[in-house]
Amino acid sequence: MANLGQNTTAERVLAAYAEDGCESWRDDHMNVIAFRRLEEKLQFGIGLFRAITAIADRRLNDPECAEEPSEIENYFKWWLKPCDRITARIVEFEKLFKEGVEGADDFRRCCEQAKVFLQSTPGMRGQTEFLVN
Repeated sequence: MANLGQNTTAERVLAAYAEDGCESWRDDHMNVIAFRRLEEKLQFGIGLFRAITAIADRRLNDPECAEEPSEIENYFKWWLKPCDRITARIVEFEKLFKEGVEGADDFRRCCEQAKVFLQSTPGMRGQTEFLVN
């Protein structure tokens, strides 16, 4: 029986490796996955925003739909609900990843445009309690 109770150099190296970070890559890997998921959410959110603005442009310029601005307002309110949380995640990832977050600037512009729309809509003036900066 060889060296029971005694650690060989190989055993010490393996133990140190196991303690010191054999899975240290896992945190980085999980951050990269979360980073990519955020970029996907931004693409999806920007696409939804564009769809909402296309509907708004069509309906608000159609005399037949004069009664529908509140429905459009509700679309924009709904779209804005996760914006602050998502923007906070963008800031976190911009600190972690130097290459930046793809779609972040477009997403921020969409958030601002949605807020401007709601603030400029006659029925919405002064009603900005849902807009958290």
